[in-house]
Amino acid sequence: MILINVNFKYYFIVVFLSAILFSCGYDNVEKFSETKPYAIQIKKERSYFQADKLSSRLNAMGVDSYIVQHTDSLKDDGSWYCILSGSIPSLDSAKSFRSRIEKEFNLENKKLEIATYSNFKNINLNLDSIKNSESKRIKANSPDIKADIIDVLQKFPVSDKLFIQSASVIASPSEKGEAGFSHVYSMDLDLPRGIKKKLLLNKTSNFTEVIYKDNLYGDKVVIEIGKLKKSRNKTATLSLINLRNNDCFKIAEEYADLILNTGEYILEEKKEIEVDSYTKLYGYKVSIEIKKNYIRTYLILVDKSAEYVIFSQSIDKTEKELLEILTDIGKDDGLMNYDEFYNVFNTIPEKLVEGDKFIGFTISKLGWSYAKNKGYAKWAKAYVGHWAAKGVFHNRIKGLWTFGIFDSLTKNKRKSIDLIYEKTTRNKKTSICNTIGYLVQEEKFNSKTWKYYTKLVEINFGINRYKCMIDNSEYSWLNKDDMILRAEGFQLKKEAIQ
Repeated sequence: MILINVNFKYYFIVVFLSAILFSCGYDNVEKFSETKPYAIQIKKERSYFQADKLSSRLNAMGVDSYIVQHTDSLKDDGSWYCILSGSIPSLDSAKSFRSRIEKEFNLENKKLEIATYSNFKNINLNLDSIKNSESKRIKANSPDIKADIIDVLQKFPVSDKLFIQSASVIASPSEKGEAGFSHVYSMDLDLPRGIKKKLLLNKTSNFTEVIYKDNLYGDKVVIEIGKLKKSRNKTATLSLINLRNNDCFKIAEEYADLILNTGEYILEEKKEIEVDSYTKLYGYKVSIEIKKNYIRTYLILVDKSAEYVIFSQSIDKTEKELLEILTDIGKDDGLMNYDEFYNVFNTIPEKLVEGDKFIGFTISKLGWSYAKNKGYAKWAKAYVGHWAAKGVFHNRIKGLWTFGIFDSLTKNKRKSIDLIYEKTTRNKKTSICNTIGYLVQEEKFNSKTWKYYTKLVEINFGINRYKCMIDNSEYSWLNKDDMILRAEGFQLKKEAIQ
């Protein structure tokens, strides 16, 4: 056996060769132990399948890695899947190994942690049990969503190097002032400067924004895709929509000029570009120097048939890296290929309650700011690193209501978080979806009658891997039976599939 603390150079060669020898999987990779108590923690994830993507990527890069399941009793924030590299006997060698990884793979700004075996008191090193603890996908039928929206969702690029930090799916109003769409106009989007949400809702039948993050480096990539409405006025000659069939460059140019018209910049550049994707994409690279040496670049693209408009930007990725991501547009199942999206979006009912209309949907990976906003409650800390989502619906009689969902990934984890939550609530109990639910009521003041009244604002319940909520907005009046009826329709009870 080669001792690591004799010469770090030889140790790194051993690690590199080990990565090649065990590239077929990390079942056989030596993990840290009492005799080799140090390892480098590269990242941690709540989902085994997210951790597995990153571990596979690291192994392909030549960084020998493995996954352990760990609960840190001191932090009191539930269990994580930690992606580690190395089994190292001395702290000095661990520090040297960390420096080498950081320098070799441009991870200096990540400040990788040194994991110590003795600190991992609640640890699971059994890969077989780890693999079987979480289902990759739920079993669900297609949700009751318009085909145009699904078309856009399927256009987004797919990569195992990226995860969805957040996404917003918006159904545009079919006519000006359509009821229920006021909520959409208030949704936060990271659009290119000068391009207003109202304009996009007027020009598209639906619009989706996705903020991706690189699962190793944390680089952010923003991609927005909208499906352009077909022209209703064939006699017009200069409208944006009618130009779409003549020259899709002109559609992209309309948006490019909106960006350039937002101010006088040190540098203003508009350059034609083409991207080979599922079809040819044409448009412009727009660069503006907002302040000295601070340049923002946007890519504005339209597909060859002028059906879709695409915006993309990234402060962290190079233009070449961003273009490589865009070449994967429309080549796979898009967002449906991302488990974190699929497992919440596909809980939407196969058939909505009559009179209900889909307005929008948002999903985000919860960070520590969420726990902070909840006063660092134990149940809130346990949700950090998980994905939460909200669907927005409008009923012509009952008004605007929402469906909220936390994906706890496993039924047992959801139950343990529920137990913590139940100790902090005094809300009334009810029966819903063959389980216990909680009614949340608030005292409201009616300025017309000058009287207080009690309004049911939410019913929440846990089922399988999910914590769910049906909520009234300020302008909706779902009663208890209305909420239960809608809850029963969501695809929450079906068995999960791998």
